[in-house]
Amino acid sequence: MCYKMRMKNNVISNNILHIARKRLVNSGDITRAMIYGHGPRIGALPYDMLAGVDKSERASTTKNVDSVFANFAQKISYLCPANGYALDWHTFQDSCDWLKHELVRVLSRYDIDVQYFDSGTFKHCTRLDIGTYSYALLTFIDLSPDKLARFYDSDGNIQHGADVEPQNYFTMYYRLPHGRAARPFIARVGNNDDAYVLTKFIDDRHTNKKTRGLFSSRRDFIESHDIRGWRNTSRGIIVDAGGFQNNSLYITNQRLRNTWYEFAQILDAINLSSVKTGLLFSRLHKKYHRGVDILNCKNWPRLIWSLPPDDKSETLHILRKLRKLYDKKQSLESSGQYNAVQELLKQDFVAIFNFFRFYDSDFATDDKYYPRLIAELLGISNVPPLSDLMKIISMRGNKRVEFHSTKNKDIKLTDFYSESEIITEMKRHPDFDWSVVIKKQGWEQRLNGAKYVVR
Repeated sequence: MCYKMRMKNNVISNNILHIARKRLVNSGDITRAMIYGHGPRIGALPYDMLAGVDKSERASTTKNVDSVFANFAQKISYLCPANGYALDWHTFQDSCDWLKHELVRVLSRYDIDVQYFDSGTFKHCTRLDIGTYSYALLTFIDLSPDKLARFYDSDGNIQHGADVEPQNYFTMYYRLPHGRAARPFIARVGNNDDAYVLTKFIDDRHTNKKTRGLFSSRRDFIESHDIRGWRNTSRGIIVDAGGFQNNSLYITNQRLRNTWYEFAQILDAINLSSVKTGLLFSRLHKKYHRGVDILNCKNWPRLIWSLPPDDKSETLHILRKLRKLYDKKQSLESSGQYNAVQELLKQDFVAIFNFFRFYDSDFATDDKYYPRLIAELLGISNVPPLSDLMKIISMRGNKRVEFHSTKNKDIKLTDFYSESEIITEMKRHPDFDWSVVIKKQGWEQRLNGAKYVVR
């Protein structure tokens, strides 16, 4: 039995919110929706904000609040330090006072407070306290064309600002794991200066979410290199939708994705970035190669009896996770489903435990940090394809292929690659100097007559 990889068709709809729940929405989608008569407003006001409004008046009230938010966004759009001007606090505060007055009028309630919170390159954040709830009103800065130009990618697309962020807050909320993004309520889309997003305000009252592990977060549906910035997350929750793009590593097959995620969660439950964990792994790896069955729980007391108390508990934790990984692997192998997951995990190890970086720090020969034991149990490694190594050699401008020299030592190619892999690359790169490899491997006679440069 094997997994079949298939791609879902793109959503075909003129409803921006309908699209945004499933994928990132570009400006072309917005334009089409406008042509077909869809208004710029998506989402709805929070229920508590309308609690005192009669049901028959909620639609008109929502429309009026949308208009107020849009006017406020326009009022402060030009207040932009990024354009070379200091933030005009007086004007900003006057605008906040105006917003409070208008919300009191439209919502017919007085438990409302409006305060400036923060500004970034693309947005202002204004905090709204209404009743017992707090909201973030995000409005967009009208950047000058020259300031905006540096944020376009090579394909002419932009991943920040009013053109993409209002709708993509919804994509972020629905496509990332539940609770990892601030909830958006209502937004005005389009690249005009009246665009805005109203989201839940994340402050110190919220439970601090644990940082997601490198494995679990690696294959999210969408990804952003901006979210690790201190302004873009709060209490472990993403509050900024700028910089998101489709993740090419996303696993489209749901069954395969779920199976891979089970492995990823176990791996993330082990603190693989800890020096101490690395030393414990090194100890277990040596015992494993001496023939000790470290996966047999009957042997665990003997494995940990001489360790300090803290090391005992952590080693036991590692042993349980190793056993869980191995059992999952065995179960999938018995049903012929492991190969697809194994390939994904191999790719993850190559990316997360960079082979060349670890080798420079002796990680490839010493089990200090690189979890060689996990790799061996799962039948994977962090060794990249030899073709990638060839690219690195090419970029360095050196066409002499030695046992790849790094900062501290040489990488002996045959320790990590098969003879057939090496010869394949020799055929692909006959202009490289392979003399060191050929001589050290004693391949002179077998390769006699082949057109490899031997100086």
